[in-house]
Amino acid sequence: MRLEARIKEAFPAALIVITDSIVQLMTNHPGDRHVLAAAMVAKANIIVTSNLKHFQDQDLAPWQIEAKSPDEFLTDRKEEQLPF
Repeated sequence: MRLEARIKEAFPAALIVITDSIVQLMTNHPGDRHVLAAAMVAKANIIVTSNLKHFQDQDLAPWQIEAKSPDEFLTDRKEEQLPF
C-alpha cells in the first residue's frame, strides 16, 4: 500500500479510471481487456507488450491503437532518434 501511495503521489496524471462497461467493449483476450481499455481511456496509440497474441490488429483497430513488442518499440524510437 505504501508503494501504491508513493506512485500515486509521484505520478498523479498517470491515474485513470476504467469502468467495467468500458472493459466490456473490448474484444481482445478477456484477460487483457483492462489493458486495452486503459490505453483507450488514456488516449494512447501504442501498447507495448511481450504478449502480442492478446492484442490482435482487428481488436485494436476500432480504437486506433497498435501493439508492439518492447524490441520493436525501442527500435522505432531509435530510428526516429527521439529521447526516451
